[in-house]
Amino acid sequence: MSSKRLGRYFLVFPGEGALVLYSASLYFLLGLGMALGRASSDTLFFKRFGVEFLPHMFFATGILLVLFGLFYAELADRVRSHRLFQGMLLLYVVFLGFTWTFISTDSHPLWYVVYFLGYAVFSEFVVTHFNLYVSGFMDPLQSKRLFPLITAGSRMGGIIGGAMMAVMLSWLNTEDMALVWAASLSISIILLAAYHRGEQRPTKRKAKSTHSATASRGRFTAISEGLRYARRSAFVRVTGYAMFALIVIIAIQDYLVSTIITGHFTDEAQLAAFFGWFTAITNAVTLFLQLLVTNRMMRRFGLKFVSLIYPVTSLLTFAALAVSPSFLAALVGRFNYMGFLPAFRHPSANLYFHALPLQVQGRVRALMTGLVLPLGMGFAGLMLIAVDKEAVIQWLGWVGFAAAGAYLLFQVWKNRLYGTSLVQLIQGQVFVSKGGTIEDLRRLDRAVCARLEQLIREAKDTDSLMTFVDLLWRGAPEDAGPILLDIAPTKEPAIRDRLLRILANLRSPGWEGFAHTCQNDGDPHLRGTALTLLAEHGDDRVWAVTEEWLRHDSPRFRATAAHIAMGSGHPGTMEGGRETLERMLASNLSSDLMAALSVVRLMRDPSWYDRVAPLTTHENRRVHAAAVYCLGAIGEPGKGIMAGILQKAFDDPVWEVRKAAIASAPGHLPLDARLALLSRALRDESFQVKKAAADTAPLLMPMTLEDYRTSLSGFADDFRILALLCDGLTAAKFDGADTLLRETVHNQLDAAERKRRIALAVKAMNPEEASIAVSQESFLSTVLHEEVHRHLGLALHALDVMGEHDVVRAGRAAWASREKSTRALALETMLSGQQDPLIRRLATVLQNEHDETWRSGEAVPVASWEETLIWCATHGSRWLKRCAQSLNTRIETAPTGERPAVW
Repeated sequence: MSSKRLGRYFLVFPGEGALVLYSASLYFLLGLGMALGRASSDTLFFKRFGVEFLPHMFFATGILLVLFGLFYAELADRVRSHRLFQGMLLLYVVFLGFTWTFISTDSHPLWYVVYFLGYAVFSEFVVTHFNLYVSGFMDPLQSKRLFPLITAGSRMGGIIGGAMMAVMLSWLNTEDMALVWAASLSISIILLAAYHRGEQRPTKRKAKSTHSATASRGRFTAISEGLRYARRSAFVRVTGYAMFALIVIIAIQDYLVSTIITGHFTDEAQLAAFFGWFTAITNAVTLFLQLLVTNRMMRRFGLKFVSLIYPVTSLLTFAALAVSPSFLAALVGRFNYMGFLPAFRHPSANLYFHALPLQVQGRVRALMTGLVLPLGMGFAGLMLIAVDKEAVIQWLGWVGFAAAGAYLLFQVWKNRLYGTSLVQLIQGQVFVSKGGTIEDLRRLDRAVCARLEQLIREAKDTDSLMTFVDLLWRGAPEDAGPILLDIAPTKEPAIRDRLLRILANLRSPGWEGFAHTCQNDGDPHLRGTALTLLAEHGDDRVWAVTEEWLRHDSPRFRATAAHIAMGSGHPGTMEGGRETLERMLASNLSSDLMAALSVVRLMRDPSWYDRVAPLTTHENRRVHAAAVYCLGAIGEPGKGIMAGILQKAFDDPVWEVRKAAIASAPGHLPLDARLALLSRALRDESFQVKKAAADTAPLLMPMTLEDYRTSLSGFADDFRILALLCDGLTAAKFDGADTLLRETVHNQLDAAERKRRIALAVKAMNPEEASIAVSQESFLSTVLHEEVHRHLGLALHALDVMGEHDVVRAGRAAWASREKSTRALALETMLSGQQDPLIRRLATVLQNEHDETWRSGEAVPVASWEETLIWCATHGSRWLKRCAQSLNTRIETAPTGERPAVW
């Protein structure tokens, strides 16, 4: 396979290959050394010092991480990244050589402690600084593409390192692995020096100017800033809880597993060989999971599912250790935190930080690494120190099981907060003001574009993906083309079809090449779209394909070719295209009819009316619906015919036909009929019909201010239509629109107050005279109460579209709150500085809508239940009318002796 094909397969773009090879090679050497260090330090400490002292090491490691973290933060801000890296590695080579001198001569056993702690500190900070060092070469998008390949280098190093140790133990001692580790680090230093050879050292002033003000304040400042942010963010707090629990269960499992394995191998050489081979095999399996399993699972099942794998495997392995603390259970437990942890938990954990604003991610990471990690290790160490060493195997597994259960619960809680945090992030980064549109935004900055690109790549459903795409191409059309061209080939045909239309509209450089690629795709709809767009943009290469497709077996291809031919401007070609479509419309095959209707609809030519109209009675529901759509688009030669067709179509029992009818209604029905049809569609039993009605509603609105006034009066009891009329009136921006909206608010408040008084009168109507009256009185009062709330909601909605957002927010708070103090504060906010009598009247009505004021107020004098029901059946909404009619029927059918006297 050529290097170019390899690059495309691994998403390595031209010019990036050398960087990836260098970084992966460096990480390979570091991973090899860490494999040798982990296996040898564990073996020497467990056998020559004692595994029972492992909890003390956890506690000591926590302290050392804090101390070295402060020292590292100071140097990281003052020293160039590769210089500091070389210094860290050189210092550790010296440390290894010095330590080997003592452990190879059977000096004091504390040197094994020093070696063990040296590995623990090194493994944390070398990985941290490697990530910082490599990130300086790449932008965030490159990091997402290339870091899996670079990480694979570390896994390969772990495989080779583990196998090397197992093999070399036949002629070397366990302590000699420190020298082999030092040799790998020495090669890393040479590689670093060679890569940066010839670079000029920056001047003191330049180096100082490049330092971040935040970083210069040190790690503990970042930690304190992270703590301040955690106080405001539930997501960050739960992340900290989860990480603390994670550190505890890793420590418990490591201690328990190490105790069992060390007891199983009586010979030190056997234990060291076991650790070597186990490290090699574990890294090999982890590499396989990272490259071929984790990413696919994350794409198919989502981030939240993958994040729960390690908590569940921890529960299972602790259960196995608690039930049967055998060597096999210990093997599974060690693989859990050495294999499943880096394979599943680490990749998903890194992605969770994307739900935080970019400017706080570093502070939160510093909080986790500099505070939560040491605290977790210190707590685990102290807890295990207090463990009864003789009874550890019997009950520690159940303690770990409980800790793993807590970690699982924290992770589930974290998953719930993740979506909320992400939505807040998008609202903060991409903000469209009330009443504005996406087109009103200025060009989005590069950071927002990068974030939207990431969201598009990670979207799990089409609706979310297209929402982010819409934000991107409308807010940054210059950047959207290259991004979408990079993303589109990886998506399924239906999404590619939609993205291709956007790319053609943007005229992004290279979109024609992508269109030609789509033209050769297996999906006929995508191929047809590609050919149509290329023809519309004057690509001469489509004509040969068009002639071929006019004779194609696929109806979709023939219809597309006919559409292109009719737009060619050549009489002969146009005639051939029309004949093809006429033959397809005369066909008995549903596939021919569907394909032909889909392109005739695009032509908007009334001359096709006589061909299409008969198909509105076709027995196939899809053909029937497509014919209605088509007639709605092409129009009709005369007037009045379409109205009957659409009314009949909306009475059809098939939801696809009803959806087509409401979508085709604009331009073919008088105003009252349009709004009546819209009202029915909004109450339809089919969600698809309701959605089509909501989408079509702006096109069905009145065209003049007087028409709006008439409609607001004629549909005074239809709350859905009234809300849409308020929206349309605001969007139309007529002179006098605000006056009409204020009249609407007054009318809604009038209706709310009147129905409230009627409800009070109903409560006062002798319900004790007959048992049937009690339930009816309570039911009617409840319905009237709901009706009052709907009038108030519509009044607030009308004020909201008028721009009174602060008043509306305060009004809703006053309405919803059950606490007197909160309600009083909200009402005071409404009235503060307000001299508008409409707002003051609204505040009064809202104040009267709470339970304690419902028992007061003036009731409308009503002579009888019958009069009340007649009024409700005349002036109420559809629901109130139905309730009143139902009660009236019960009254008429009740025996005379059971009717209350007031009837």
